[in-house]
Amino acid sequence: VELSQSADGSVKASTHYDKSGIRFLSTWRPCKVDYDVRVPEDCSLKLRGVSNSAVIEGISGRMDLSTVSGDLDCRSLSGEFKVKTVSGDISGESLSGPIQLEAVSGDIKLK
Repeated sequence: VELSQSADGSVKASTHYDKSGIRFLSTWRPCKVDYDVRVPEDCSLKLRGVSNSAVIEGISGRMDLSTVSGDLDCRSLSGEFKVKTVSGDISGESLSGPIQLEAVSGDIKLK
């Protein structure tokens, strides 16, 4: 896991690992990392992932969220946001503001 901060104050979290996984008791297991990231309510958020799911809750800043394979669960968001997944579902509850949602192969469910 690597965390870095840019000169503009943005923070990037990324995970780097051997694609074959880890060896545990002579058996190869896939790697898994869970992030629990807490940010100020009015911050901007950009999320990118390949095989991941995410829950985004309580943000009022600008958001740009996308995943290639995984679900995105959006709750209590009030800023301008764009959400895209190629192979996964998007669910949303208590959303307000300019919204753009796209699921190439998946469902979009709003409450």
